[in-house]
Amino acid sequence: MMFKNIKSHAKLITISFSTILIIGLFIFIIVPFPIAKAKEKAPTQPFNLSFSLDNPLIESSDELMARIILEIPNELPTPVNLVFTISRDLGEEVYREKVNVTIVNNVIMDKSFEGLRLPRGRYTLVLDVVYNNDIFGDFKQEFRIGRDSRQITGEVVAYVGDFKNWSLFGFLSIILIAFLILHRVFRKEEEDWEKLFNRGKNK
Repeated sequence: MMFKNIKSHAKLITISFSTILIIGLFIFIIVPFPIAKAKEKAPTQPFNLSFSLDNPLIESSDELMARIILEIPNELPTPVNLVFTISRDLGEEVYREKVNVTIVNNVIMDKSFEGLRLPRGRYTLVLDVVYNNDIFGDFKQEFRIGRDSRQITGEVVAYVGDFKNWSLFGFLSIILIAFLILHRVFRKEEEDWEKLFNRGKNK
């Protein structure tokens, strides 16, 4: 009878543990990622673009320098709008500028940001190209201005605020809790078995 009770408890524990894992997977993996909707087909890019930074690590924001090489297979002068956007590492837009250029075949452009004043930290420079009323982007380059305690703090905040990191932490927490519950239950079963054994031994 006692062995039947132990088997019954072990079966119940196994079912409970499996249920906890399934619930954890559903909450932290399946729920945050719904079925993606079909995206609209973007227009084909009719040009070749090279977008780079002279130096992704600078001491001051006015040292930022980008190089754009734009090639369009068109013999006629073609107006193109270049939209530059700078965002902080947490997504806050801090700068936006539109530059109008006229291109015949190709253009090589060095874009400076003299007078730009940004605090130390990590940023992303995004280039959008407006051509024939179509917008082509996001051409991105990351850069960093210096490095100090404020930036390190910002990186920690960004990491902690990342939902994926919280999802992983939550899932691991559920596994740890389930393990502790199993350990406690099996330990209690072992103690009960030892008490019964000693009681029978003393009779």
